[in-house]
Amino acid sequence: MIDIVDGGLPEHWEITKEYNQTIYYITKQINTRFPRDRNLLISTQWEWMIPPDKNLNSPRYEKQYDNVFILSTLDTVPRDRVEEYEAKGINVYYIGNTTGRGYFSFHSINSKHFKQYTNQELEPVSFKNKFLCYNRNPHEHRLKLVNEIVKRGLDKQGVVTLGDNFYTHNVTGKYPLAHAAAPRSVEENINQLITQGDAEALNELTIPHDTYTLGNMEIWQNTFLVVVTETSVESNMHITEKILKPMIGKRPYIVLGDVGLEDHLQTCGFKSFGKYFDTAFDKLPSYSMEKYVAICEIIEQITNKSEQELQELYNDMRPTIEHNHENVKWFQDHNQLKIQNKGLFRL
Repeated sequence: MIDIVDGGLPEHWEITKEYNQTIYYITKQINTRFPRDRNLLISTQWEWMIPPDKNLNSPRYEKQYDNVFILSTLDTVPRDRVEEYEAKGINVYYIGNTTGRGYFSFHSINSKHFKQYTNQELEPVSFKNKFLCYNRNPHEHRLKLVNEIVKRGLDKQGVVTLGDNFYTHNVTGKYPLAHAAAPRSVEENINQLITQGDAEALNELTIPHDTYTLGNMEIWQNTFLVVVTETSVESNMHITEKILKPMIGKRPYIVLGDVGLEDHLQTCGFKSFGKYFDTAFDKLPSYSMEKYVAICEIIEQITNKSEQELQELYNDMRPTIEHNHENVKWFQDHNQLKIQNKGLFRL
């Protein structure tokens, strides 16, 4: 027996089909592995938005379960709900973006919808943009990094975007430079950048929710380093399309994400650029100023090089870049098979 708490996704989203299939396969695995237990599957995706008669506080879920399965797909498990989730069951299993037996990356599975590019399209034209750092939602860690980038004047040698909306964390003026820099999306580029999303999200942030492309290809083809700012820096290895983009797009990258994400990516088969950049910042606390300074020092290291030097560096990095590009497909298949073929609970 299994009960499911799931608010679902909008039907018109392309990602919804993958999401529904994921719920189906996980439910099937739970029924196979725990056929006689009382099971509860909680999909934490927008769980707080579910109507009262269907959410976790509904009388239908008042009983105690043998097993509770806490699933994160598009977003991370909300920290303020963990205690309530875990209290529902004797045994608790995390599935999705939490390291351990039940780990998988939903975004890697969904990467099958990513736009297909030719090798010619991905080949650098120039490195006039020494780096790019795309930021949409103005989360605290992004504001902090952009503020340091602008403070050092590094934005003048790269492309930096930062969305702004009603829940910006900068209302106190804590990051004045980042706040002044937002938004930086150019209106005439919007149609080039967006292939999926909705008008409400676009108008709210002025930066498109672009999940399946590399964005403006003129920018991409003339960029060397991609500075990735993941959705969260306080989850448990939540990998989104953001970190997959430089791999798909054949560019070196550094990433601001969960502590230890660099090591985790290597367990997923990706190769590090630690030979070229000091990635020790990855182990520093999420909001340590030392971490943001270290990232900016790497950016500075790149901006101090000539285009010719960057071309030579890119050529030296090419084996790692090509490996990561190929590994995206393996990672996608690996996660898909784990969900479909009993891989979540195999002892």
